Amino acid sequence: MSSSAQRIVGAACGLAAIALAASARGQACCAGGGVVTPGRLAPHEVALVGIEARAGWAIGSHDGQARYAGAAQGSAEVDLEQALLASVRLHKIAQISLRAPLAQTWRTTRSTGGEFGGGLGDLNASARVDLLRTGQARPLPGVAILAGITLPTGKATEDASKPLATDATGIGAWQGSLGVAAEQTFGPWLVSVSAVASLRSARHVGSVSEALAPQIALVGAAGYAFENEAAVAAVLSFATEANASINGAEAPSTSHRQTRAGLSGVLPFSDRLRLQGSVFVDLPIDGLGRNATATTGMSLVLLRTFT
Repeated sequence: MSSSAQRIVGAACGLAAIALAASARGQACCAGGGVVTPGRLAPHEVALVGIEARAGWAIGSHDGQARYAGAAQGSAEVDLEQALLASVRLHKIAQISLRAPLAQTWRTTRSTGGEFGGGLGDLNASARVDLLRTGQARPLPGVAILAGITLPTGKATEDASKPLATDATGIGAWQGSLGVAAEQTFGPWLVSVSAVASLRSARHVGSVSEALAPQIALVGAAGYAFENEAAVAAVLSFATEANASINGAEAPSTSHRQTRAGLSGVLPFSDRLRLQGSVFVDLPIDGLGRNATATTGMSLVLLRTFT
């Protein structure tokens, strides 16, 4: 799959689950899904900083006909990522977030053996505006506008210097995202749905110009807040994009599709310190992916908040 497809669906599922659970502290009405970046602020918080660690393992792939096959014998891939997070509230309904990642990949094949590489990933900035808070005007749900931009600060695949391109850490293009999220509470339960559309700039490699099609990511999440302020959330996401274009002409059989399931939880150590974790898997079922690597993995996020 393209690096951009993997990164978007990963954020849409795993990070939405993390943010949903984290915001659920104390009462379900405060929960919600941050789709573009993690680190969504609760209503009483004015800022936060955090450290994220993520690991993923390739388990197989879906081909151009959406058929799934397990990883080839003798080949393996492990993707690692660490990121610094920060969020600031600009207004009672508006907040911005920044994410700066470092990425590493270990990859091996039967013929070449193992290889490890990494570096700075693509920086991301995002904003969230809550037009209507959850529970503010029942029976209407809470509604928020999501926006984000990703800068091509990582190394693109075509610029990689290692034989297996393990030092490639970015998509090689600017990316803008715009979406909408809705959420509603039912006692300690919260249900959230969101949709995000992403556009990427064209990539130029020599005389070849490649433009990826717009991508749509859909996320559905359900969370539960316990009386002790811990919380859990389950998420199902789907990302899809049409065929890419090469030098202005559509390239057949280059479309992407991926479906991911995730489960996350949050453990508050105090009013200002919380630990979040998630596990996820790209569903290894025929028809649920196309031209996509299937990955399973986990993430941990430690957040320090300010009120």
